[in-house]
Amino acid sequence: MAVHTGSQCMEYAGHMTGRNFSVQGNILAGESVLKAMMEAMERQGGPLEERLVSALEAAEASGGGDRRGGRQSAALLIVSLTREFEPGSSKFMDIRVEDSMEPVKELARLRDLWLDTFFRE
Repeated sequence: MAVHTGSQCMEYAGHMTGRNFSVQGNILAGESVLKAMMEAMERQGGPLEERLVSALEAAEASGGGDRRGGRQSAALLIVSLTREFEPGSSKFMDIRVEDSMEPVKELARLRDLWLDTFFRE
């Protein structure tokens, strides 16, 4: 696995790696945001889409994530070789919340709706 945080990113910018994953961001409230995301990824079991939303929730709980204080959007893009939404496409899930007062909460709701609609019986 390779990760890189450029030297010209706005503060705070960084990344951390775990077993088979990385967390990263820029314009974060601080390193504590990455640590919270890292812990959530390690603690949460289950499918990737659940782990990723848990990491975003942990980032918010640690101090808001973005150091500018605003929250407006969140997105979840999962590409998989083993799960597919459309035959022939490696894109499993692509969900975006563009304008919301609670984007991570809305992203979790849309993720559940997506799974209930297309993959759960």
